[in-house]
This record gives sequence, structure tokens and C-alpha cells, in this order.
Amino acid sequence: MTTITFSDVNKSFGRTRVIEHFSAEISDREFLVLLGPSGCGKSTMLRMIAGLTDISSGEIRFDGTRINEREPRERNVAFVFQSYALYPHMTVRQNISFPLIMDRFSKWYHLPILNSIMRRLIARRPDVREQVEQVAKTLELEPYLERRPKALSGGQRQRVALARALVRDPVVYLLDEPLSNLDAKLRSQMRAEISALHRRVGKSFIYVTHDQVEAMTMATRVVVLDKGRIQQVGTPAEIYTEPANVFVAGFIGSPPMNLIPMEVGAGVARIAETGARTSLTPPVAEGDVLLGIRPERLSLTRPDEPGAVTAYVASAENLGGETVIGFRFHDILDDTVVASEDPGGTHHARVSGAPPISVGDRIGLAIPADGLCWFDTETGLVLKQSSVVEA
Repeated sequence: MTTITFSDVNKSFGRTRVIEHFSAEISDREFLVLLGPSGCGKSTMLRMIAGLTDISSGEIRFDGTRINEREPRERNVAFVFQSYALYPHMTVRQNISFPLIMDRFSKWYHLPILNSIMRRLIARRPDVREQVEQVAKTLELEPYLERRPKALSGGQRQRVALARALVRDPVVYLLDEPLSNLDAKLRSQMRAEISALHRRVGKSFIYVTHDQVEAMTMATRVVVLDKGRIQQVGTPAEIYTEPANVFVAGFIGSPPMNLIPMEVGAGVARIAETGARTSLTPPVAEGDVLLGIRPERLSLTRPDEPGAVTAYVASAENLGGETVIGFRFHDILDDTVVASEDPGGTHHARVSGAPPISVGDRIGLAIPADGLCWFDTETGLVLKQSSVVEA
């Protein structure tokens, strides 16, 4: 049982601050995903846990024990790198067994004559062979144990990298964007395999990615990062339905949450772009706010339907079972409207089937009273979620 605690962790490279005031706790057997755009500090955070990068200030503790000054080997963590990092001159069996051999290596084994002899002897030990073959069976690598990495596909190489980490008994597994080099089909397969491995191994996984699909499908909890700061911590359902700010709302989801500028006066919410009145109940009586609504919460209706919001189709992507409609509130075929004057931009609705619509069509959109978020236009922070619904 290992609990990992981060207390006000900071990391700077000179004057550049990469991680700022990172505080969190990871429970035993948790699958935590560090999610954010490139350059937000998530890989740096992972390297600090492993001891590959020094901490500028703050503390990291394993079960209450400070590990800031411990060497990487002393931390007993397993690291899966983005680029596989396999030894090309070794077979799959030798790559997987390498961590076990190094764990059993004494200092004097490094002498030139003894080095290769002792490595072979340790690799032949029954306990080492058993561990290698067990993890190879788990990851379906048994037919490839005597091959070298160049004879493997990308997915097979990634499984070897995972096997090399799993063959040990670390306190935590660290995975740094391990699927980014795979094609879409393999990524989907490996997501399922890694989730299944997490359940079988019964240890904590800390997984770094910029891919929200990986975070939403694999994590028990997600830490959303931007510019080195935590934006929100929660379950995938929480960060999807209850985003803490406009960054999270715009980063999570494909298409992301619509953020529609609204003007509120006397408790009445109007669409800022057109001044059209809505029946929505805003959380403020006066001022400007952003209405956040997920694309799948919108539904098509007639423009003259009571309570409907009038919009114009900017795009329609038929995905087979559903259609993603891009819409704007002004007539996109009206040459008098300049795109740069459009404060709201293009928003999206996701509807089932393939409605008979074309670019430029005038449509009606029904906005439900539940599942809405309201954000402060200046701070970007959430003001209110109304009747949170499942994603």
C-alpha cells in the first residue's frame, strides 16, 4: 500500500517556471492521469517523481517518507518512456529481464570479465525466467521472446516496454505518453490492455498524456494542468460535466464545451452576438457571462419553436450514427458580416442520425435547463453548474 503525496512542488529552469504549487495525493491502486497541452509540465512532473529531474522546492512523499533526495534506483518506481527505449542488440527476453538482472547485480560484477558471465547466469536463474515468462504471457509476447526489437511492430515494441516495467515489483508505475507513437487502432487496443493490466497488477499508475480520450477512458482521477498549474482534479465524469474554469471546459471534449457570450440584464440572459432573449436563468442579475453547454446537450428544432434559439449552419460532419453541426448565430451567407466581428465564433451541436441540413440553413436549437455551466468572463472561473448530467 503506497500513498504518494505532493506538497507545494515547484520546478524552475532558471527563470522559467515549469511547475507551480503542485499539491495532490495519489491513493494506492489509483490510475491517475496528468492531462494537459504540450509544455504544461506534466512530463517534468513525472520525471521528478522518478528522480530523473530535481525538485526546486516542495516535497514528494511515499507513505509519508520524503524521497526528494533519493536516487532513482532507491525510489523503486517503474518508468515507461514515450520512445520505447529498448536495447536494439538484445532480444525481447533480454530486454524484459534486464531490470531483474540489474537488481541482482553486485558492484564487482561490473568487472570486464565477470560482466557478461554474471548477466547470463542471473538471466538463467529459475525465478528470473519465471517472472519474464509470466509477464510475457500476460502481454502476449511469448512468440516474440527470441526476436530483436527491429523485427517487431510498433504495438509489439510498446508491449515490450510495458513488460520491462511490469516485470519488477515497484511501488508505482510511471507512463509518459506511451501510446503517442501508435496508430489509432493500436492506441485503442493498448488503452484496453493498460487498463486491464492496472486491474491485474493492483498498483498505482501515473500516466501522462495530452490525449483526452486516453484520460477519459482509463483514469480513476484526472489532474488537468496548464502552464504548470493545476486547473482541476476530479474523476473523468466530474471534469467533463463540472469544469472548474473555461480552460478545462474548452480542453475536454471533442468538440469541446460551447462557450457562448451572454449579456444579463434584470435577470434575463440574452445572446451577446444578436441580443436574442433566452429563457435561461443566469446566476447573476446583471453583467456579462459565458454560457457553457456540451454539444450533445443541444437538440435541433424549428426556428419558430417557442424557446428555440435561431442559428445558421456553418458546417455539418456526418459521422455515420451522428452528425456534428457547426453553427453561428448570424447568417453566414450575409456578406455584410465580417468574420473578425464575430465575438462568439463557431459553436457545435452533436445530434443523432443525419438530419437533412446544408451550410447556410437557418435552424432552431433547443437548450435544456439542466447540464449548463456559467463562467465569469473576466476570471474564467465557473459561477454555477445547474443539475449536472452524465456525460
